[in-house]
Amino acid sequence: MLWHRFKNRLHPFIWGRIHLLPASIIRRWQLHQTKRVVRMAVRYVPFYREYYNEHHINARAIRELSDVQKLPLTSKNLLRKYPIEDLMHRTYPAGLYFLTQTSGTTGEPFRFIQNLSFFYNPQYGFLHRFLVWRGIPLRKARLMKIAQIGISNPGPKANFAFVQIADLLRNDSKLALKQLEVFRPDI
Repeated sequence: MLWHRFKNRLHPFIWGRIHLLPASIIRRWQLHQTKRVVRMAVRYVPFYREYYNEHHINARAIRELSDVQKLPLTSKNLLRKYPIEDLMHRTYPAGLYFLTQTSGTTGEPFRFIQNLSFFYNPQYGFLHRFLVWRGIPLRKARLMKIAQIGISNPGPKANFAFVQIADLLRNDSKLALKQLEVFRPDI
């Protein structure tokens, strides 16, 4: 139990500073994370369990970083053949993800799941990680007001504003820009 708590606190610390660590530690961390992701994919995601079994892949097949080449490639066309439920982590709680899709500029929109807890986690989430990497202290990054322009609104969050790209492209563009002006984002 104590190790689990320590590991959970260490994880965001490493992610936030990985680019500053010696190359040997980065490689070990990458190998550890690669094995962890393969193990989770086989155990919890029906598509990857089936796909990796067909290709005789499991976490034991990954012994060094170059073994990543053993992982079979996927494509949008392959993933489109499976129901979205088969592409999801089977124990992931409802409400912590949302379904979104690309705009379809290559011909057909691609539907996929976006993980809210990772995307917005202020400890090591997507939106804050790059700020920390640019040298902004995490305490300050957590307080920054962030605006995002995109296709699907992932839901409310403190210090976060979302503008749908469709609103900017339609007659609502002045309203969307006014909302951003009132919000006054840092980023």
